[in-house]
Amino acid sequence: MNDLKELVAIPLREKIPHFSGRLDGILIIDWFKQAKRVAKGGNWSKEQMKRYFPERFLESALSFQENLDDPDNPESVTEYNEWKDLIIKEFKDPSENQISKNELSEIKQKANERVRDFRARLEKLFAKVYNEKLFHSTNEDMTVIRNDILKNAFELGLKGELLPGYEKRVPVNADYPTCVATATEVEKVTAGRKKF
Repeated sequence: MNDLKELVAIPLREKIPHFSGRLDGILIIDWFKQAKRVAKGGNWSKEQMKRYFPERFLESALSFQENLDDPDNPESVTEYNEWKDLIIKEFKDPSENQISKNELSEIKQKANERVRDFRARLEKLFAKVYNEKLFHSTNEDMTVIRNDILKNAFELGLKGELLPGYEKRVPVNADYPTCVATATEVEKVTAGRKKF
């Protein structure tokens, strides 16, 4: 069965775009999205993604991968997520990160967007800017940083019709999950009033 999967993967690998690592080429985040789409279609495991994705590297990306694969490299990477984070860190355009930080500070809840959808969009953008590790970290200091950033962005982006009820109910020192829960309650009350 594994041999058959490997055989089927050969033409699929060709659908993954090349990545050179140049600033004027495709962004690394976009490249990973396209590559993962192909991998999902082939039902690849993370081990297969780590093995096949680098086959599409060129120029500086290929050179960086060869350095990672070097048997003399003291920091060999065997796990897919760790490898992916290293690749993104190496090739992420610095201006892209600043643009995303600006988006995070200016994010607004859309007129017909529910609180839960706004929260999901906010958290996805946060993970893009600061990486998944910080988003899922259980470290106390990282949790405080994450909470402050998300809480500020959430409160600044909340739509105007929810603000009066939200500001009356939210505790002064509320953490981010409490802010979201409070806004969700206010949204339910506001939606109930609109029905009558």
